[in-house]
Amino acid sequence: MARRVVVAFAIAIGVVGGSTGVASAAQPTIPPVTMTHGVVTDSLYVQRPFIARLPLLSSDNTNLIIDIVAGVICQRYFPAAVESCTPVLAYLGQHGLIATLAQARERDACVRIRFNAGTVMRGVVWPTVETNPQYCLRYVYGAIGERWMSLGGSSGPLGYALTDELGTPNKPGRYNHFRHGSIYWSASTGAWEVHGAIRDKWASLGWENSFLGFPRTNETPTPRRYGRFNHFQGGSVYWSPATGAHEVHGAIRDLWARMGWENSVLGFPTSDEYAIAGGRRSRFETRQHYPTAGYYTIYGIDWTPSRGAWAWSMRLPYL
Repeated sequence: MARRVVVAFAIAIGVVGGSTGVASAAQPTIPPVTMTHGVVTDSLYVQRPFIARLPLLSSDNTNLIIDIVAGVICQRYFPAAVESCTPVLAYLGQHGLIATLAQARERDACVRIRFNAGTVMRGVVWPTVETNPQYCLRYVYGAIGERWMSLGGSSGPLGYALTDELGTPNKPGRYNHFRHGSIYWSASTGAWEVHGAIRDKWASLGWENSFLGFPRTNETPTPRRYGRFNHFQGGSVYWSPATGAHEVHGAIRDLWARMGWENSVLGFPTSDEYAIAGGRRSRFETRQHYPTAGYYTIYGIDWTPSRGAWAWSMRLPYL
């Protein structure tokens, strides 16, 4: 997979070296810190690369860490007011900032120091310190980054990145998790997003290590009836509000596809494929029939080694 960075970082505080030859774009977009005549009008974002470089806290070095943090922040963003900025942030460090950074380090999170508009740096400052993965620097590379950007980046349905690009643990592939979903890549499938109930179902089956393998499509709306689906290497997961998300694969999926997918009389799957005596079964939607009051029909597809896959229906009375 190409290692070109297409989306990268917002404001990072601290001595952070860039990778040689790596192109980057500002995603997610975080407003810059501004200062006019000693007045802070925005926020400082203390991000993961800086936090990761902090030494572990101890009674011997805490004050030194506080002075270093305050000095680096002020020198980088308020060089004209270092003498007034440093004491303010050092005071803040003595009252919780360093502890917040230590907690952020443990949680792999990042910190925003948010000043109220009009806060005077030379006076006493009581800024808000927040931790949130949204403030982190995360690397989203190559095909995964291109897919993410095509969906709107951090402003799109997936939201901001929660992880760097990582390798899948057992099969050759790559992925990033985002606030509202994931993008998975393999050499044979490319990069595709999966989210929501469909992602939850795929995860429950074992992600790419399951029989479904890697995704082959983005989550896509069904063409006629209201629902969503992702196709995977070894099958599909279909979702509708009435049925939830269920997988369908193999010979049962092949027959369902020939019948017209969810547009057929079977409708959406209402179960995963499961074992029956001598074979396998997937259940599909139940139909209520009017004006024949008091009866409903259930549908399914069964498979056995000797017969293959066949569809069936059963009319039952309401009890």
